[in-house]
Amino acid sequence: IKIGVKGILNVLRANEMLPKLQKKKSTQIKTVLTKSSKWIRAHESGMIQTLKKLGDIVEEGEVIARIHSLFDDKEYEVISPFDGIIIGKTQIPLTHEGDAAFHIAALNNLKIAEERLEPFHQDETLMETPIEDQTMV
Repeated sequence: IKIGVKGILNVLRANEMLPKLQKKKSTQIKTVLTKSSKWIRAHESGMIQTLKKLGDIVEEGEVIARIHSLFDDKEYEVISPFDGIIIGKTQIPLTHEGDAAFHIAALNNLKIAEERLEPFHQDETLMETPIEDQTMV
């Protein structure tokens, strides 16, 4: 129904029967270029607790996740090997040794990157309405 209503409104606007929507001013997005990236792999098996989100800037040596062993009380840290920004991460809570945990793009200058990049919030990438709540027509 929403798609049909949107289509009708677009036709009415195209025929100048309704006022046109005002376009939002587009702001130029500042970018940061990187020449390399690397997948950080789990060095142990267990339940992974990610401490960083997509878009977070990380420093070399920073703990980005913890892996909790399923067989004993041991806890292992996943550490960023270089300065960068997280551009990918696992969504599966169970990890095996060698599984990809984080994808980090290398950054040469963290200060410039922090100034140019807006924080990326994972929550904004999720659907507004869960599939179960949507009604089918």
